[in-house]
Amino acid sequence: MVINKIGDEHHKEVQKWLNLYMGKKILKIVGWVLVGILTLFIISLLYLKIAGPAYVKKQMIERVEDRTNGRYSLAIDSLDFKIFPISLHLGGVKLKRNYEIRQYSGNPLLDKFNIDLRFRSLYVDRFKVRRFLFGNHLKVDEFRWIEPSLVVRKNRNYDPSRATQEQIDTVSVVARDSIQADTLLADGEARTEFVETSRQVLPSLDLKRLEIQNAYFAIYGGIVEEPVQEVKGLRLNLNEVKFKEDDDIPFGVEGLSIELDSAFTIVSNSTAKLGVAGLDITPQNYHLDSVYYHNTVNRYRMNRLKGFRANWVDLRVKNLDLNGLDYAQMIADSAVLVNKIEIQEVYVNLFKDKSEKRINLAHQALPPELVRNIPVPVDVDTLLIRNATLHLDAQAPSAKAPGRLILDPINVQITNLTNLPSRLTEDPMMVLQLDTRLMGVAPLNARYQFKIDDPADTFTVSGSLAPMDAKVMNPFIGSQFFIEFKSGYFDTVEFTFTGNNQANVGEMDLEYRKLAFRKLQNYQQFLDKSPKMGFVSAAGTFVVPSNRSKSDKHYKKSVIYYEKEYNRDFIHGTVMSVLSGFANSLGVLRKDLGKMQEQAKNVEKKPSKKLFKKKKKN
Repeated sequence: MVINKIGDEHHKEVQKWLNLYMGKKILKIVGWVLVGILTLFIISLLYLKIAGPAYVKKQMIERVEDRTNGRYSLAIDSLDFKIFPISLHLGGVKLKRNYEIRQYSGNPLLDKFNIDLRFRSLYVDRFKVRRFLFGNHLKVDEFRWIEPSLVVRKNRNYDPSRATQEQIDTVSVVARDSIQADTLLADGEARTEFVETSRQVLPSLDLKRLEIQNAYFAIYGGIVEEPVQEVKGLRLNLNEVKFKEDDDIPFGVEGLSIELDSAFTIVSNSTAKLGVAGLDITPQNYHLDSVYYHNTVNRYRMNRLKGFRANWVDLRVKNLDLNGLDYAQMIADSAVLVNKIEIQEVYVNLFKDKSEKRINLAHQALPPELVRNIPVPVDVDTLLIRNATLHLDAQAPSAKAPGRLILDPINVQITNLTNLPSRLTEDPMMVLQLDTRLMGVAPLNARYQFKIDDPADTFTVSGSLAPMDAKVMNPFIGSQFFIEFKSGYFDTVEFTFTGNNQANVGEMDLEYRKLAFRKLQNYQQFLDKSPKMGFVSAAGTFVVPSNRSKSDKHYKKSVIYYEKEYNRDFIHGTVMSVLSGFANSLGVLRKDLGKMQEQAKNVEKKPSKKLFKKKKKN
């Protein structure tokens, strides 16, 4: 019994020792396996670090060439990436069109346009991809793009029905002055087509932070030798950027910053260029050092390109500021919400060729309708324009040179510029205050009040012109109306009238002294010091008796009356209304105010009478 008990204990000790030995051996084996796996993993990481970038770079280059059928080639100077966290760095990248290959790639963006993309560096941190290259989704924590350059040219010979055949992609370009309006329009449409095509093929994006430094972008329409849009020196910072096909691009405003050296785009059916310089955007403010807009075609060709008596425009602005912006609310409401817009040092030169005889039946809306029809909700508390200059040149049919009307300086304040129903319920009146000098000499001020929510487009105008010598107006009226003031003085000009989309009716106080003028036959007479008198002007100088003073017993105000022509704009209606007051004061078209107010209620909308003259029978 004792022997058996000793044997059992010895057996247990042996078993315990064997179990301990086997456990240590297993742990040792497992340890060596883990060490081997870790070593292999480290070696793999080192291999990926050393050989991986070259392999990935090679695969990207081959994939681009294969996916585009050799139509595009990709060159990469350097490539580096990290596994933890996943990040990628590309340097010295060039994607360019290989013009020796004419076969289509099957990608509409790369086939419809010839694209040249280059950039110095690209940093992508913590990204997740699903079919990243030519794929459909990209999610990135941080995307930094250094000195990218993108030049896009429309392929004018693109034919989707012959996508498998060879095509010639070169189109000879021509100078802008030698092309027709439809060609200009075609170049402008290429920009729109590029945007729409890009939205269809680019992957959806989800970026926490986007940074672009010193970017350049240009798009050519494929016909005109200059770009239809160009951006230089773009520096951009945005947070929470998301892009999805057939969707807008919402973004957060924290850290928002946009700077721009210069940019321009072709607008207005490709007949004008809009450019900016010195753009600086922060979450609360928007600043531009300068803005310019000018027509790119000869000013005497504007009528043929755009229609009846179109304005040729040259606009330059030195400083533009938008203060009190709330981007978060603007994005949430899909509206433009601005506390104050201030524009300084504005120069505007308008040219109108009045010799054009073609008929334009297009409806010209009044300011209330224009504000209501702004395609996006707008709410601007105050708009200020300071130190502006306006030169209006008008070419009369028989004049050899245009006459010029000058307003300098101009100061304008507009309040309650809005089309938001909630704001219009509180206050439907938009007010415009104008202070300037007529011909740079005579002080002129006017106050406009527009009822924005009124379907009849009701508005009121009141203004006054300080005393002035009548001869001040000769540079404009001499070449336009063939009248020259020889002497005289306007002591008081005060006017007020109410208008809508049917007629303008009001009154004018006009006091003048010793007005004398002569009627000219043509513009050359205006230039001659001793003009030869024709039949009409043979009577010599006409003298207009002085008007009574407002303090006189029999003083009578003159009547302003103008029936709205639906194809004439608001400025034309205002000028014609004031001129009717002048004509009434001088003894022409003398009318009773009460009768004119009743007549205005029954006016039917009609086009300009001057455009529909009856032909005389032979």
